Formats: sequence, structure tokens, C-alpha cells
Amino acid sequence: MIDITKLHDEIEAAYQASGNNQGWRFLYSNRSVLKTASVAIIGWNPGGIEQVEGHGQFDMPVGKSAYADEDWKKSNGTFYGRGQAPLQLQVKAVCKRLSVEPREVLAGNLLLWRSQNDEALVDRRGALQFGTKLWDEVLQAVRPSIIFAIGIDTGERIAKVLSISTHTRIRVGWGDLTGIYGRNGEQQLIAVPHLSRFRIMTRAACKEPLDKLFARLT
Repeated sequence: MIDITKLHDEIEAAYQASGNNQGWRFLYSNRSVLKTASVAIIGWNPGGIEQVEGHGQFDMPVGKSAYADEDWKKSNGTFYGRGQAPLQLQVKAVCKRLSVEPREVLAGNLLLWRSQNDEALVDRRGALQFGTKLWDEVLQAVRPSIIFAIGIDTGERIAKVLSISTHTRIRVGWGDLTGIYGRNGEQQLIAVPHLSRFRIMTRAACKEPLDKLFARLT
């Protein structure tokens, strides 16, 4: 069982020591999923340059999902509308394929520190080490049967800590880009190119290739 208070304090202490100053974010769903989730969706790191008022930090309010219920800001300072940002639409399409509600998913990012881009992270190596260790502990405790990784790098790192083979590669319908499928017996993993850049989940040309990738799930 995961000790919520201990986990929160561990994240906060690591963040304070990290040298980053734009905030952190852990769960994109409510903490209840740490007991109930059968599906995990893990991205790379939180975007944006600041903690937005009303957006969850450790987790979301009961019955809420950052992907379905938050109104994310555009680069020009205006807003997309609740659940309508491009990445939110992509993740909701993933959930539809997996027949799960976004609010029921163990959702978060491998890296917890917020940054405008990957290069802007202070001590990227340390952030990766902390995030990988944290998610290893969380995934071992929760044991979701399906893990969906947003980004091939994300998927390969998660696969390594869970001892999942990533030899199965299937094209996703966008040039030569491929997705990953693997399993370790009781857990299965799919990883795709990062959905903030490659919006494959809602692209017509990607439907049939994605059908083949998701068909590997049993």
C-alpha cells in the first residue's frame, strides 16, 4: 500500500533540491487510482512554465481528470476549452480505444518537474533518476495490467524497470515511425511517438496501423 503523505513529502523534498522553479505535478487523476487502476498512461513531463491556479499538483479532485476536465492554456495566453487541448484530445482517444474513462486511469508523467521544454530542465539526469525510481515503486504497488506510454523514450524506460521486452515494433501510419508492444507476463505495455507532436490517435491514416498495435493487447 502506498503511503500518500510520505510520497507527497518525498516528491516535494526532491523538487526543492532539484534546482527547478516552475512547479511539479504527479497525478493527472485522483489518488484513488493508486488502489483501483487497471490502466496507466504515462507521459514525459508536465508542460508550461508555471503552476496554474486550480490545476492539481499531487493529484486531481475526486472524479476529475486533467485530460478531460482542465482548460489548458495556449501559447498566446488564451485557452482551448475544457478537455480540448490537442494532447487532451489524443489521450481521450487512447482511453476510448482502451475502453476506460480518463478519470479511472493512473495518469502522470515520468518526469515530475514542470518545464517549458526538455532542455530547460535543471539536472535532467537527476530528474530522470528520481522519476524513474518513483514510477517503478508506484507501478509495482498498483500493478496496472496495461501501461500506455506517451513517447518512445518514456516507454523504453518504463519497460526497463518492469522487465518488459520492447522488441515488437509496429508502424503507426506516420512515415517510418513505430510504436512498441511488450509484456512481462501479467503486464502489457504500448508506447507511441509523443502525442503532443504526432497526433496519431485521431489521424485517419493511422487508424489501421493503430488497430494492429492495439490488437496485440489480450
